[in-house]
Amino acid sequence: MRHQAPTSRARLVAVRLLCVASLAAPAAACSSSNDTPDAAAPDAGPSDADAVGCVNDKRADTYTANLAKAGKAQKVNATLTADDPAPPARGLNHWTVRLTDATGAPVTGALTVKPYMPDHGHPSSTQPVVTSKGDGTYDIAAINLFMPGLWQVTLSTDGPSADDVVYSFCIQG
Repeated sequence: MRHQAPTSRARLVAVRLLCVASLAAPAAACSSSNDTPDAAAPDAGPSDADAVGCVNDKRADTYTANLAKAGKAQKVNATLTADDPAPPARGLNHWTVRLTDATGAPVTGALTVKPYMPDHGHPSSTQPVVTSKGDGTYDIAAINLFMPGLWQVTLSTDGPSADDVVYSFCIQG
């Protein structure tokens, strides 16, 4: 039997299949850690393998009421004074934070909030809404932690107290 080279049509079909496969790969890479049942025990139901992989991640903050964090440049201190839900969870979150400078004076001015998944390399799908109360207290609505995994929520101040405070939480599925 003689082997024939693929026809132009066969090569075109192969190229299209490769293109479709390459488009599907990034979507699979950003899915939750385990979307399929355990092959070894298909009727066993949820198992430890279904849990989010960041549960014991040393980068995640241990949640406590009034969680205080210092800024990277040590110019700002933040305290998470109220949060709904508590601890932060998948979906929309609402926080109240109090910002002070190194002397304890309230930090007023612009505050930006950026939720980001470092392991996936993407931000949240929406921008949180920040409202200053004028005394160093900020209301932050619509923090959308839309999928399970490690989330870093960076609070960035400007002006003389320019600094970044990063809260990191493992969000369960």
